[in-house]
Amino acid sequence: MRDRSGAVADANVEYRRRLLKEREAFQRLERLHLRIGKVQIGLAALAIVLTLLALVWSLISVLWTLAPLAAMVALAFVHDRVLRGRTLAGRVVAFYEYVLDRVEDRWAGKGETGERFLDQLHPYAKDLDLFGHGSLFEYLNTARTRGGEEALARWLLYPAPPEDLRARHEAIRELVPQLDLREQLAVLAEDVRAGVHPDALSAWGAESPRLAAGRLWALAAGLSVLAFATAALWILKGVAAPFIIVFVAGRLLAHRLRNDIEHVVAAVDQPGRDLQLLTEVLSLLERQHFASPRLATLRAELDIE
Repeated sequence: MRDRSGAVADANVEYRRRLLKEREAFQRLERLHLRIGKVQIGLAALAIVLTLLALVWSLISVLWTLAPLAAMVALAFVHDRVLRGRTLAGRVVAFYEYVLDRVEDRWAGKGETGERFLDQLHPYAKDLDLFGHGSLFEYLNTARTRGGEEALARWLLYPAPPEDLRARHEAIRELVPQLDLREQLAVLAEDVRAGVHPDALSAWGAESPRLAAGRLWALAAGLSVLAFATAALWILKGVAAPFIIVFVAGRLLAHRLRNDIEHVVAAVDQPGRDLQLLTEVLSLLERQHFASPRLATLRAELDIE
């Protein structure tokens, strides 16, 4: 069996290879981003010139202005994909830089210190430097959510039964060679760290519905049907009064429901983004197959949920 130093050396070689590859990808996308920006400026200038020629001097058809505008729209979609790719490549670069910092002992002061978990009365937390600058928590922590950091802090602060420790170690051994999975999780989890607000999301999920189905919504549906019917009557027979009555009733109902609708629309925006981010992470995990009991159990719980 190879010793640990040999395994670490091999890991370093692979980390550096991937880091170099992603840096090159990032630089290539950065150059492409700058080129697209220049082309967009050129197309905008061309559109202005063609507009002047068409509308001010009447030298060409106004339809000529559509060509650069269409090109700008198409290029905007391409530019968006380039920017997204550049962002992802930058995250992968940051991931491997962080991994190498940890392996080569340059990690202190570059991570979350976990000082908020420090209990001054804990029997060994201060003596063993569990939290703070250059602490064990800072070295071990790769969590991207507050829940993950809290779980790591609990593991450090409170002893676990031997069987739990063995299960964790077995899970770690299975995850160590799965570098692609760890890379993908690190990239996706940056969105989760920046975007997901777990407390607000939980509160939103527990909130009572404000737009539950009831008489008002039945009335709204009925008014919609009547609006079409009375509009047809107005068009075909020239009788406008029924449509006006239905229209006024609809406006009154909309005013009655406005506050509830505005509250729901405003409240669902952020949770919707949060759920989308979590869906991407969970979808990645659902595609995995694990052998260690602890990981297999966690994976199975996703199916149950």
